[in-house]
Amino acid sequence: MLLSSLPYLFAAVSTPSGHVYTWMLHNIDDSAVYLSWMKQVAQGQFFQENRFCIEPQKSVLFNIWFLILGALSKVTGGPLAYHVGRLVGVGGLVFAIGGLAQSIFKDAKHQRLATVFTCLASGFGYLFGGFSTARGFTGQPIDLFQPEISVFQVSVYSPLFAPALALIVVAVTSWIRAESSHSTKDAILAGIATAFLGNIHSYDVLHVMLAVICIRVTSINFDYSNGVVTCFSTLALGINTFVVSAKNGCGKDSKSLTVQLIQCEQPSVSINGESGSTVTSAVYLLSANVINMASSQGITLTFNGTPMNNFTYLNNELSANITLIPGENTFILSALNACGNGTETFIIYYNLCDAPIVTLTADLPNNSITEATNLTLNASIANYNNQTVIQVTKNGN
Repeated sequence: MLLSSLPYLFAAVSTPSGHVYTWMLHNIDDSAVYLSWMKQVAQGQFFQENRFCIEPQKSVLFNIWFLILGALSKVTGGPLAYHVGRLVGVGGLVFAIGGLAQSIFKDAKHQRLATVFTCLASGFGYLFGGFSTARGFTGQPIDLFQPEISVFQVSVYSPLFAPALALIVVAVTSWIRAESSHSTKDAILAGIATAFLGNIHSYDVLHVMLAVICIRVTSINFDYSNGVVTCFSTLALGINTFVVSAKNGCGKDSKSLTVQLIQCEQPSVSINGESGSTVTSAVYLLSANVINMASSQGITLTFNGTPMNNFTYLNNELSANITLIPGENTFILSALNACGNGTETFIIYYNLCDAPIVTLTADLPNNSITEATNLTLNASIANYNNQTVIQVTKNGN
């Protein structure tokens, strides 16, 4: 509170002779409106009007905060009541920030550090050389022109912004506590703070509404009955970590559960090889690519209508050793998950085929020596069929 008053005190002692210090530093237009409202209340009006507007108007506006400050100004005068309101707002804001820190941090040291840091920190707008009218509002950091972005700047600014920001913090903090502990008292306090805020600085209600939406989206509701906690939650993509904790005067305990939610996509099945082809070996290795399946659960393989379980599935690859039967062999591979299913039918023809067996006989035994120039050679071929190719060669020709 003292720090926020130093700029005003410095300006007061620096006022040149012959000049009158108004005790206003920033945005004189707004400050003049606030003093006008206070003066109207001091003159006995409950409803205020905008005396900076020349259009005919009805006095229907009332602002609770400036009704209080206007009543005070009847005793102290406008400037003093103006700064009393500012300092009360600053004190309430610091107190509210401390309450928010207590709701977030359990350690007292962290609570104090968070409160001090929040009250004194600002953005990095100074790195851009300060505010420039040439760059406009959209061409430079917001902390160079928006008072509400900095707690300290709000504390210096006027008697309206500090109490308004304090009400925002109280409303959000109370809502956080109401969500976490199912406290009706905190929910009512959040409503009262928001209603008061809507009267004294209406557009700030939007900030509270957005904060409440975020709290509702990220918070977890649970029921507790007879020592059992029941919670229904919607998982987010990626890692979801749940922590259930309990504490009393004798100590505390907690347990955690981590669940990973992956993007759900329909399975895709592709069996390697050419369906309808013919093989001559009874032992067949079936291989396939099956993607978008977390495990083999949900994958089925049938061979000639009979389910098979002796397959392996690893890294999106499925394989199975199959003993074929002569003729047509039909495989159906299916994969099913929460997003849909994929299936493929694959046919292999097994041609039962035995290799030829050659039996050779001749006039002379093998490796014999003869002086005769003619030789009669006979051979018998087993497993002969119309596709068997017979060839006889002598000395490689």
